[in-house]
Amino acid sequence: MDNPSRVLELIVVPPIGRLSIQAIDMADYLHGIHEQVKQTINNKNIKYKALTDTHHMRVVFEVADLV
Repeated sequence: MDNPSRVLELIVVPPIGRLSIQAIDMADYLHGIHEQVKQTINNKNIKYKALTDTHHMRVVFEVADLV
């Protein structure tokens, strides 16, 4: 962890003696869903930007223009 964003992230949690295989599988599953959601949002933002950029007019200024 580079920069903790909450006070609880500063606490050192002692390792637990036994780990649940189902808990590890669930955490991996949720991490995968989280990555899919991030990728989907990123793709939608790229599409939205491309669509929005098509509506912008390109302004070209000439040497004698008053701006």
